[in-house]
Amino acid sequence: AAYNGISEFINEVSGAIIAFIFNWMLIQRAGVDGVAAITVVNYMLMTGFMMFFAIEDTSQVMISQNYGARNAERTKAFLKTACVIVALLSLFFITVLVTASEPLIYLFVNEKDSAKTVILALEFVTYVWPIFIFAGFNMMITGYLTAIHLPFQSALLALSRGLILPTGLLILFYSLLSDFRFIAALSIAEGIAFILAIVLFLRYSPQKAIS
Repeated sequence: AAYNGISEFINEVSGAIIAFIFNWMLIQRAGVDGVAAITVVNYMLMTGFMMFFAIEDTSQVMISQNYGARNAERTKAFLKTACVIVALLSLFFITVLVTASEPLIYLFVNEKDSAKTVILALEFVTYVWPIFIFAGFNMMITGYLTAIHLPFQSALLALSRGLILPTGLLILFYSLLSDFRFIAALSIAEGIAFILAIVLFLRYSPQKAIS
């Protein structure tokens, strides 16, 4: 159970490490206003991530049961349904962030006293919204690999998207860029991890995994 659940452990631990590195970088470059701004953006990101996690965690049970029953078609059907829901949610959150990010930011900050925070948060949104193109599917495939008892592959994907890629790209972009574009490293890391996720899924699709 511990081996098969290692990917979820990596997700939780890596989130704390990335937050520490990311906040330190923002303090160096923008002070407390930068940390406040990214915190507001994180509220919006985490709302979507919690929904993705709920879908992944729920579908994991059904996929695993049908995998145990050697029912490839039903496993595929549950996975397809979950991915369609993830795609619709991704589209919804991207639309909201692109078209209505300012009203959302004002839900968390005082319009009069936090003008700099709002300006920074709006800039940060332009760099992080592409995360929603890939994050939900990456989480789904991580959960799928766990459900069919492939903990090494699941942990590899979780470690890549949760720690190795974002940490490496953040450090690289921070050293190369003098403005806030280094934040885009998070979206790029998620995109690269998505390529790995697709490769793993094609290698261990329901039909191949069961046969």
